Amino acid sequence: MKKGFTLVELLVVISIIGLLATVAVVSLGSARTKARDGKRVADMRSLEAALEQFYSDNAGYPDNTDAGVIPAGGLTLGAASGKALCATEFKVSCTPAETTYVGLIPADPGTTSYLYKSWDSTHVADCTTGTTCPWYTITFTLESAVGGLPIGAHTASPNGLQ
Repeated sequence: MKKGFTLVELLVVISIIGLLATVAVVSLGSARTKARDGKRVADMRSLEAALEQFYSDNAGYPDNTDAGVIPAGGLTLGAASGKALCATEFKVSCTPAETTYVGLIPADPGTTSYLYKSWDSTHVADCTTGTTCPWYTITFTLESAVGGLPIGAHTASPNGLQ
């Protein structure tokens, strides 16, 4: 009598392994999405805390200026700018005499970017006066629901995450 597996038994085992591998890959993709969104929310909380410290020290939030140039629609934060939040504005690096609130603005872990805009006292016009501003927003997008925030575009502001 020969010992071994039949072709049917091998096909059944291979099918089961393939099914389990598919379930694992799908679950891993979902975990990655949730991890990116968790990082986005953590980044926003970190930036909110830094901006509130900035406000406390400077009686306002930094304006949209980036070395004197006002980008259309606001300042893109993260990998593209590689900036720090310094005592006066967003800069590539803070001088030793300046307070550093965030050493490096966090980059979005996905393909989008965080967008910072400062606003005037009516919250409708860009605050681009070169001085501190009374309001700000940071726009970010979630791929899945996190902490009561649904999928889609959201804003961080002095009122919190919305």
